[in-house]
Amino acid sequence: MVLAPFGRRACLVAVLSLIPASVLAQGASTANIAGVARDASGAVLPGVTVEAASPALIEKVRSTVTDDRGEYRLPELRPGVYVVTFSLPGFSTFKRDGLELRTSFTAQVDAELKVSQIEETITVTGATPLVDVTAATQQRTVSREVLDTVPTAKSVLGIAALIPAVVEPPNAQDVGGSKGERSVRITVHGGKTFDSRLLQDGMRYNALTPGIGSLEGTGRGYYVNPLAVQEVVVDLGTMGSAEYSLGGAQVNSIPRDGGNRFTGSFFVAGTGDSLQSNNLDDDLVAQGLTSVNSVQKVYDFNAAFGGPVLSDRLWFFASGRRWGTTTGVANLFADRSVSDFAYTPDSGRPIEPEETNKGVGFRLTYQATTKDKLTFSWDKQRNFQDQLTGQLETGTVKNEANAGYCQRHEVTQGSWSRPQSNSLLFDAGVTVSKFNFGGFGEDLFLSDYEGCGGGIQDNVSINDTGLGFTYNGVGNRTMSLSHQSNGRINV
Repeated sequence: MVLAPFGRRACLVAVLSLIPASVLAQGASTANIAGVARDASGAVLPGVTVEAASPALIEKVRSTVTDDRGEYRLPELRPGVYVVTFSLPGFSTFKRDGLELRTSFTAQVDAELKVSQIEETITVTGATPLVDVTAATQQRTVSREVLDTVPTAKSVLGIAALIPAVVEPPNAQDVGGSKGERSVRITVHGGKTFDSRLLQDGMRYNALTPGIGSLEGTGRGYYVNPLAVQEVVVDLGTMGSAEYSLGGAQVNSIPRDGGNRFTGSFFVAGTGDSLQSNNLDDDLVAQGLTSVNSVQKVYDFNAAFGGPVLSDRLWFFASGRRWGTTTGVANLFADRSVSDFAYTPDSGRPIEPEETNKGVGFRLTYQATTKDKLTFSWDKQRNFQDQLTGQLETGTVKNEANAGYCQRHEVTQGSWSRPQSNSLLFDAGVTVSKFNFGGFGEDLFLSDYEGCGGGIQDNVSINDTGLGFTYNGVGNRTMSLSHQSNGRINV
């Protein structure tokens, strides 16, 4: 995969390699089926028709024919459950049932066809688990079933916690979604946090610049909707895959396409402070602790719907979500008065950091011809954090001295794929990401950031090094832009 900025300069990199068909590259969000067809004596069989059928395919069935070495390859297959059928006149039909494919996985399915005088079909429903012997990197796939059933936060942090060898910062341990959708800083096998990248359909959408404070290369204002994802693939960076520019963990979300049936799903989750206990006792109160960390509320309202526009030709999938958190911080209170230039905690106004997120998106999948498939997706989100979480965890930021962190992120993607033959696949895609973020006053960009900002913009910011507190006001207004266009071309 080639990730290259588009703008004043465009770059096309073509690599030609004389390698067997069984180890050719594939699209970043698809899988392969490959193998050899033989007869009972072990001799290879050319001319065998191989068909892969699955509801995941908009054309329902993908087919090919074995070559003169008895080899075949079915590239550019979407994740899902497949039935693979081998047929040749004069031989019994061989069928492999219940074959589950994951993203970036090559399933080796070989067939032995026996001479048959009558119509006969041999169906294999159970077999040894398949192992991808063509890939050098290590990946872990979180399937749709796992996303639906595991009782964890439906965020990248929650998903990453399910992957062995993935390490999160100690202050990023998430419990039931209380951390919200903060910047994801994960490492694998001792790698650097800013080598991690976030991708959708194999293309990057997070901030370009590495090492931006707590963002460290993974900052983003677009949070993937779990109901709109078929599966999530975490590439552990092993062997330095040429698919990516850096060797850290790569989190690739594979979008759902819709289908030939109208289907939908709805997810609701929430909690409040009445479900949580605390350890605040008289001894702690005597030492000056008047409140403890708490979860005030966590909520998530999510809905998705998809189906056919034209059966077997054009599918759609749409989703909408609103979610957020409100937490309490031990012994952290607002300034009683911002007119005296001295910090006096107001015990009646505890600091309760809030995060609110809302987003919508849709995706179209179009089978233009028997070989050409086009996709288009658009996602838009507005997000607001009442406190900068990285600073808040040290207890150094007061509400009136923090303007809040507001984000507007739009991600537009398009892709084209064409499995030309057994040994030739064309795959291309482009992503346009527009990411605006910063701390604003309530009168700045109000239409885009309704309710954004709890800080006092026009008051000077005071940092009391003795108390370790910043208070009184914000003292500035900021807006940052992180726009990018990137793409991929595979041959």
